[in-house]
Amino acid sequence: FFFHRMMDHLVHAYAPFLDVTPVKNLMWPLEAQALRAHESLGLPIDQVNFLMLFALSYPLALIHRQIWNTTLRHIFSAFFGILTVIYMMGNDFYHSLFSALVTYVILSVVRNPVGTKIIWFWSFGYMMASHIYIVYTNYMGWSVDFTIVQMVFTLKFCALACNLQDGSFPSGEVSSIHKRYAIQSPPSPLEYISYLYYWCTILPGPFFEFNDYIAFINRSMFSKTNGNIPEGSLKAFLKIWFKLLFVIGGIILSFTYHPSFLWKDTEYAMSLDLVSRWTLVMVSFFFMRSTYYTGWLMSEAAVVLTGFGFNGYDKQGNSKWDRVTNVDILGVEFGGSLKQMIAAWNQGTAHWLKVYVYFRVTKPRPKEGQNPKELKGLTAPQGQLVVFVVSAMWHGCYPGYYYFFVFEFFTNYIGAYFAKRLTPLIPNHPVVQKIYFVFCFVVSMSALNYGACCFVALSHEGSMIVLRNTYYLGLIFTAILFAFAIADPLRPKRKKE
Repeated sequence: FFFHRMMDHLVHAYAPFLDVTPVKNLMWPLEAQALRAHESLGLPIDQVNFLMLFALSYPLALIHRQIWNTTLRHIFSAFFGILTVIYMMGNDFYHSLFSALVTYVILSVVRNPVGTKIIWFWSFGYMMASHIYIVYTNYMGWSVDFTIVQMVFTLKFCALACNLQDGSFPSGEVSSIHKRYAIQSPPSPLEYISYLYYWCTILPGPFFEFNDYIAFINRSMFSKTNGNIPEGSLKAFLKIWFKLLFVIGGIILSFTYHPSFLWKDTEYAMSLDLVSRWTLVMVSFFFMRSTYYTGWLMSEAAVVLTGFGFNGYDKQGNSKWDRVTNVDILGVEFGGSLKQMIAAWNQGTAHWLKVYVYFRVTKPRPKEGQNPKELKGLTAPQGQLVVFVVSAMWHGCYPGYYYFFVFEFFTNYIGAYFAKRLTPLIPNHPVVQKIYFVFCFVVSMSALNYGACCFVALSHEGSMIVLRNTYYLGLIFTAILFAFAIADPLRPKRKKE
């Protein structure tokens, strides 16, 4: 809070030339259109601006793919990304710039594991301070503020620090996946700013790797087509918008059906029987998730249109366009396990958590001749708990985030246990398999939505109302099943020698 006030005071009192308001005012035609849409549609102005910037990203994407020079592509990407942040955030743009400059200095000066730790501490500390400031100034409110950009930047800061560290180690000491993303030296200032502010993903994400971005900008990604973007991007773009047409229907219904009735309208919630109450929660959560799908799909469409979405070819020789994607809707809505649902949601962040958290805190696989007991690191369940806690910290400081992610750790552990012990015992009969799949789907989706109620409720008070209005059944079942999994009575008995 102090730093935010100090920055605002410095800009207005001592460095008025840094005030970006005149730059923002140059975009008054866009703001005028946003105000008209706000008045006619009744949507919050920040959400209208969000949607209009997405609409503008498509013609910009078509222009970007025509630029012939690598340096100009970097400048174009950084310029419109910075303009996007200035338009949405005003002088709060300096939070992203200041944190980026400090990180770049550390990357350039302290090039060792100590520097990596400093960057993690700095980036997460700055982001958490930003979250606390927003809670202090806008408790239980939501708007498109500077923390959204800060969250995306935090992932990129930490990834670059790890990539640079991996590049300094002998190749034999680095795992194959970390070797793929390693860099030998810090990026140039232009590459760095371009990577951070890439306008297609500056607001909703997703996270993507620096090496992939550079390969896209310098066109080495398209070596098989002599540097030309392969055919198929327009078709992939239209496919994404076909998905959006269905998702938009869910957004419209989300204004009428929202899971918040469970903690905001207790009288109505308790007037329903338990089955009806929970069915309404399950359905309304699908409508609510549609709002996330919309932002991510619109961002993915812009990425595909620039050519960045290209991800090689399938077995039939058709180009794939899923390099930078954030959600698999069918995987979330019809996954057969909680693990599948989680993996299909916010995939960019999930990739970052796996590569830069889980793989770095857990024990590596022993190499030939190594004693597994001598390897340092956490066990798989311990590493998963760290991942869920880091994810909670990344999202913010409301108690509901922590309740959700810790709860999902336990339910994910339970799901993994029964997948290992129970699933092999199910008869391999088509009808039985389908019944079992439906059962797993209902249980997994119920566990996901039960925890998500706390995520959406945010506050401790709201979360406790959720638990009370569901008779604590989710916690009770989870505690019993977790104890069952720990006891492991389904473990196969060892044969006597």
